[in-house]
Amino acid sequence: MDDHRPQTSGKPANANSGTAAGGEPASDADKVKTHRPSSSAAKDVAAHTKQVADELIDHAKSAAGAALTSIAEDLGERAEDAARRIGDRTAATTKAAGDYLSRSAGANPLTALLVAGAVGYALAYLVHRR
Repeated sequence: MDDHRPQTSGKPANANSGTAAGGEPASDADKVKTHRPSSSAAKDVAAHTKQVADELIDHAKSAAGAALTSIAEDLGERAEDAARRIGDRTAATTKAAGDYLSRSAGANPLTALLVAGAVGYALAYLVHRR
C-alpha cells in the first residue's frame, strides 16, 4: 500500500522549485559553463587558418601552372605539325604549278613571255611607288 502514497522528503517543499539558492531563477547559462578561447588560442587558430589557406593557394598555383604548361606544349606540338603539313602542301603545290607553267610555256611561248613581262612590270611599279 505504501507504493501508492506520494513520497515526501524531510525537507519542506519549495514553492518556486526553479529558483537557485539566492531566490534568483537558475538559467541555462548558470548551469552550463561556456568555454571561451583565450586570445592566444584565437591567434593560433587564425595563424593556422592562414597557413592552410596559403598552402591551398600554392597548390592551386602549381596545379594551374602545370596545366598551362601542358596546354602550351600541346599547342606548340600542334603548331609544328600544322606548319610541317603546310610546308609539304606548299612544296607540292609549287611543284605542280611549276610543272604546269613549264608545259604551258613549251606549248605557248609567246603567251608565257607576255605573262612574265606583265608580272615584272607590276612588281617594278609597286617597288617604284615606295
